[in-house]
Amino acid sequence: MKYIISGNAVDLVLRENQLRIQRGDLVVAPFEEAAPVEDSKEVVEDTKKVAVADKKNPVRRAKK
Repeated sequence: MKYIISGNAVDLVLRENQLRIQRGDLVVAPFEEAAPVEDSKEVVEDTKKVAVADKKNPVRRAKK
């Protein structure tokens, strides 16, 4: 599992888990936020006209 930890207590969490990091149970790596990537996909409107195939009528259930 991967988690991103942020906040004022990150140093405390690292100190508390120092033994686990040294044993290799936890791996700590720096995280750099990437620059936002613009979506270059073009939006194409749907111009098809579709007729209704059939009409659905509710099924009447027998009274008990």
